[in-house]
Amino acid sequence: MNKKGLLLFALSAGLVLTGCGDNSASSSSKTNTGSSSSSSTGGSSEYWSETDSGKNADGYADFSELDWKEKSKILYSLEKYSMENFTGGIPLYDDASFEQFSKRITLPSTKYQTNYGFGTGYGTIDPAGDMYDGPISEAKSEWKSYFHGYTNTDSGTFNGWDSTGSDVTDRMSMITSGYFGVKANAANTSYSWVGSLSKTDAPIMLDANGNVVENPSEDQTSQFWRVKLHYGKGYTYHTSSTSKYKKYDGREVALEDYLTPFKAMLNNRLTRFAELVSDTSGFQGAMEYVYNTSAHSKDWKESGVGIQINEEEGALDFTFIQPKSKSFARTSLSSGLYSPIPQEFLDDIGGAKNYGTYVTSSSGSYTDVFDNILSFGPYVPEYWQKGKQLVFKKNSDYFEASDYHFAGYSEVVFEGEKADEQAYQAFLKNELDEVTIPVSQLKNHKNDERVYRTEGSTIIKLNLNTTTPEEWEKLFGVNGTVYKHNEKNYWDTKPIMSNEYFLTGLYFSINRKELADAAGRNPAMAYLSNAYMLDPSGTQSYRDSIYGKSVIRPYQEASNNEYCYSADLAQKYFKRAGDELIKNGDYERGEKITILGLYRYQTTIDNLGNYIKSYVEDSFNKANKESGLTLELKLEVAGSQYTDAYTKMDHGEFDFAEGAISGNVLNPLDFMSTISSTKSLNQGFCLNWGSPTDEMSNHPAIYQGKRYSFDALWSASQGFTPLDNGVSSPIAGNQEMYSGTGTE
Repeated sequence: MNKKGLLLFALSAGLVLTGCGDNSASSSSKTNTGSSSSSSTGGSSEYWSETDSGKNADGYADFSELDWKEKSKILYSLEKYSMENFTGGIPLYDDASFEQFSKRITLPSTKYQTNYGFGTGYGTIDPAGDMYDGPISEAKSEWKSYFHGYTNTDSGTFNGWDSTGSDVTDRMSMITSGYFGVKANAANTSYSWVGSLSKTDAPIMLDANGNVVENPSEDQTSQFWRVKLHYGKGYTYHTSSTSKYKKYDGREVALEDYLTPFKAMLNNRLTRFAELVSDTSGFQGAMEYVYNTSAHSKDWKESGVGIQINEEEGALDFTFIQPKSKSFARTSLSSGLYSPIPQEFLDDIGGAKNYGTYVTSSSGSYTDVFDNILSFGPYVPEYWQKGKQLVFKKNSDYFEASDYHFAGYSEVVFEGEKADEQAYQAFLKNELDEVTIPVSQLKNHKNDERVYRTEGSTIIKLNLNTTTPEEWEKLFGVNGTVYKHNEKNYWDTKPIMSNEYFLTGLYFSINRKELADAAGRNPAMAYLSNAYMLDPSGTQSYRDSIYGKSVIRPYQEASNNEYCYSADLAQKYFKRAGDELIKNGDYERGEKITILGLYRYQTTIDNLGNYIKSYVEDSFNKANKESGLTLELKLEVAGSQYTDAYTKMDHGEFDFAEGAISGNVLNPLDFMSTISSTKSLNQGFCLNWGSPTDEMSNHPAIYQGKRYSFDALWSASQGFTPLDNGVSSPIAGNQEMYSGTGTE
């Protein structure tokens, strides 16, 4: 369980690789952008389909100015593509969980709000109150009043600029602030957007001449936006008490500090710079600036980057590559990655890459490890024994300190195969204030007092490597466009994994209801979860809409049930797959096929992986009994850290792998870029590899009767896109953006 996030301002506008699994479920403390309500845009008896004219789109297209209702049809077509082409993997279940709280914690609400949670970070604590069944078991008296949580990963850094894991961005959110956040109403039944570092509750729309556009409608878009910012008195940084850079403790935020995070990511090509240069979500001039290193020594005003200080307005002026509505501009600018920091501090610690990293304790007290950390958040770290425990104290003069009522936050690290069990045992011993009930304890404890059900926002999937040898070599070979391998380290692609009949059988073979019940989750039948909203205000759930339902409907009709499970249907597809594979000479009669499935945690294999193993093996082997063709799923943990599984996926070194990506739930169309195999679109967050999405597929994306490659339709939804026979080339291409990829 990656327990982090007591903070509601830390709204993720970017993508992260999630650590949620059997021993890392979704936390009620976790927050995303969104609204507390959802409704359908179509009745349950209504379904949508696009008529296929058989003609490929030509000329050019720009659908970025369409309203959200029309864009919902594009979203339908893109998700339908991901299902038909298996570019989104095989959905299993979401990351919902049963959260159990200690008696001394009072939550703002015990009713879970979609994309908001219980408001745990704004809760209160009774230091003298009982936890599970007695007083807190805590050796340090000054920590007894702290909220006690836990994590299963300690990456040794707070540097979200240079990380993709959710554990790092969650940790960074404890010491950073965002331009915008959300605030619950008095009854804690809904919430709305508010300015945090921004003086206004939304960015200010500008025209091309820099003039303010008064009262823009939600459908109006612009490339040009302004955020008026707080700085100076009342907005101060803090170091730990032992930092050798105490000169920054109490220093006031300066306007130029707001530029520093952007410079840090761009100048050093840190991992998250990809979001700043992306031709769909990025800023004008950023790509050119990154690769024109001579520009780095010039004054920032001459950089050409569409992120500039406006001293007269006390603001940053932003120029996006693609026009955005007010709501989408706000979510794009809500990331804690953009929290201000002095450039001098980064210079003192040896550069941006060192920011937030662990310094070895010289005294053995573990309080002297924070030289590389400067806090501008509601908490300041005070103790860090790497791999064991991280402790924060409240930042008493934080500009929103009155919203936070915990005196501090203690995060214990439980790593290894039994991490979830160890955390739950710690809860029972009165050592933790919140815990996710592990699979093994659900039956005995899910009906205990102070157990509350969360909703899922992220879909856990079996991600697929369906490449042929030729496709794999193009992506991952000696000259791979994604990652380069020496020939001796080429992955042995499996013909069965690129067989469409097998993949279809795989989809129908999974008993999602049984699997989700065992995991304490909700079954998932498609790529997007219920948390993704169609409209920017967050009131229309895509999954509950006519479009979301229509993607799943054919699979429900074929299987004759809600959860798209049919062993009989799976066996029919597996039989056709076996016959075709033998006929094509890929396998011989009586041959045993072994495919490798990678998992993030051993406990997931123990508790859930073996369900999948039996579902698939039993159906396939029964279907191919006559030919003697048999299938074995070999399940392994990818490595000691959950991120090792994502590294394997990123390098194409797997047959299938369990994992998930989370993103901005208020912009599902943007999130669909993770389906693309083109790196300039997916920003390095693609988990499934197969036929290139920039080429026409046998199952193309259809919109307004015309056929598109996935990349072409997605790009057109973001802005002007030239088309040639249904295909387009991305504006930025796969160029140098990821030239840092290595070779093995």
